Amino acid sequence: MSPAAPRTDHTHVLLLRGINVGRSNRVGKDTLIRWAQAAGGEAVTTHLASGNVLFRASSDAAAEGVRQGFARRAREEGGLDVPVVLVDVGTLRRALELHDALPWAGGEPKRTQLTVLEDDPAPEAAAALAALDHGDDRPAGPDRTALEGRLLWTRCATGVADSPLTPARLDRTLGVRGAARNLTTVRVLAGLPAGD
Repeated sequence: MSPAAPRTDHTHVLLLRGINVGRSNRVGKDTLIRWAQAAGGEAVTTHLASGNVLFRASSDAAAEGVRQGFARRAREEGGLDVPVVLVDVGTLRRALELHDALPWAGGEPKRTQLTVLEDDPAPEAAAALAALDHGDDRPAGPDRTALEGRLLWTRCATGVADSPLTPARLDRTLGVRGAARNLTTVRVLAGLPAGD
């Protein structure tokens, strides 16, 4: 089933990491919407079941208030201790422009992920990221990464599940957590056509 036409009237997105994947951290869409509305989000909807909460806010400060209130409810009511990452639509569009300029852009969209970090990593994080084993000895070749501020693009040569660049490893290396979405999902969250 193809997703509905992308929503274009939202200003911000909450990205939750690790919910509704497997059997743990199960949360219904209605609950996600209720938590965001209770925190002050306007015109709240979700995309897919993986923790993408789209909403409108009058300012970035108001959106941060929604994030904080949402995260508190997720902990207190849902028992979830997961990253809740706030990103505005303009940043998602800028991330897509960054991706399109990468020499390794293209290919299977599910093998390309954007991780939006909770904060900018320390300046030395880029060097630490480059020093990680990206799977250079694999027949399919290494995974690729590009870090700009709190935006990390990863292209997995053989698929996300087989990548040596696991979320936990990236967290340790960068010193900051984030939430990842594949290229198709990022396009939809940015209010653009999903692409090929």
